[in-house]
Amino acid sequence: MQALEDEEGDSFGPSVHHSGTSYWFDRPPLREALVACAERHGAPLAPALRSALARCCASSRTGGGPPHGLRPDALPRLHVLCEALAACGPAAAVALPELQQLLDTTHPQLACTVIEAAGPAAADLAPQLSRVGSEALDEAVTRMSRRYAEPVTPTRPAPSDPPPGHPRVPGLADPWITALTTARAHFAVTGDEVALLRTVDHVLDLTAPLRREHTGSSEDTRPRSAEAAAAARDAATLARELARCLAPLGPTAGAGRIGWPERWLRADATWWRSHEAVPVAWGHWRVTGDSALALRVFEHLLTRRPGQFFSPIELAALRRVAEMGPAARPLEPLLLAFLDQDERIVGDGGWRGIAQDDEARYLAAAALAAAAAG
Repeated sequence: MQALEDEEGDSFGPSVHHSGTSYWFDRPPLREALVACAERHGAPLAPALRSALARCCASSRTGGGPPHGLRPDALPRLHVLCEALAACGPAAAVALPELQQLLDTTHPQLACTVIEAAGPAAADLAPQLSRVGSEALDEAVTRMSRRYAEPVTPTRPAPSDPPPGHPRVPGLADPWITALTTARAHFAVTGDEVALLRTVDHVLDLTAPLRREHTGSSEDTRPRSAEAAAAARDAATLARELARCLAPLGPTAGAGRIGWPERWLRADATWWRSHEAVPVAWGHWRVTGDSALALRVFEHLLTRRPGQFFSPIELAALRRVAEMGPAARPLEPLLLAFLDQDERIVGDGGWRGIAQDDEARYLAAAALAAAAAG
């Protein structure tokens, strides 16, 4: 609570930095401490988080009418507060007025993170989510039309890119991602599958040119220019967000909609060790019921070379394996190897590494139990 009240101190400084497999700090970063506390004591913590979020929102706005801009230096603090509020679950609904304000900024994804976790308790925001998503789709149509209708030359950047020398501002670059994020949050609070799939279909239609560029063979997948590298990153983000929308629906999402994310994943195995690959592999299994691709990706991630430790990407894959039940049975030898070894699964890095190593062993044991129960 004292750290939340500290507006000028370094409590909301950058989160722990990863370098290879090592990460060090003298004390747990506040983000992780808040999330861990919120998962256990969400109801009493949520009001304090709401107060901190209200102060941050009031001091970070820029510009006049909506969507309001947010000061870049305020974004780390907003991310911390929203992640902690999301960990509170339905108790986060106490912050609905502040989330309503955030939805009308240039970074509505911050609010969507909390709204999705709050679920039906945040149902009052459903109309606003629909409006923000619709506006994002309109903006996406405009940007994609300009991006693929106008030539890109060395002196003329793509219309959706920032001017030379200016960084790409998160939350502003890809309105189709905003549309998917708000649609997923809307589904979480209303259960409206039709609205979610309608947004997915709109995004699939308007991103067709981008997707056509990234569904080829895997013979030469190295980007040939900075523009090509940026487009490849856009495609990876799009595949991830589509899969995140479709996975909760399971087979009702329709195998056709997961088809392009599947092709993206199969086309380039260099993406398999990425934060995008895990939700795409998971989403493909959830929608199609075919576990072969997911098992290949997860086996690739979980097979370790001597001296190699798990990173957050491998931990994310292990969490999904633990949810697959009997479908994960082919991975039993890997899981048994984790539990039988004396070495740690997650490497050095203070208490964080120890806590994550404990989590990895718990997940491996849970996955083995679930696989055997089928």
